[in-house]
Amino acid sequence: MGWQGKVCELDVDECSQNASLCMQGSTCSNIKGSYICHCSRGFEGLNCEIDENECLSAPCLNNGACNNTIGSFNCACAQNYTGTYCEKELSTSTDLFSGSNNMET
Repeated sequence: MGWQGKVCELDVDECSQNASLCMQGSTCSNIKGSYICHCSRGFEGLNCEIDENECLSAPCLNNGACNNTIGSFNCACAQNYTGTYCEKELSTSTDLFSGSNNMET
């Protein structure tokens, strides 16, 4: 890796030599003497080999429980909440009807 040639004058294109160098569907960019992996969302590390723990940023709202998954996360929402981040409060029947039993808009 890095350089080749009689006096190490030629840059090795690591990305061309090893298509699977960067993992998890990430992209590889050759730079002088090395390479850089541009990781897909949810992954990190030199070769994008580490699953990022998205739960560390506490993305779930309203007391939702975060579950880290490979490359992503999901929220288990508390009762009466829904949505990707548990951001939506579910309406109850008392919220939907007025005293005259007409649906509110």
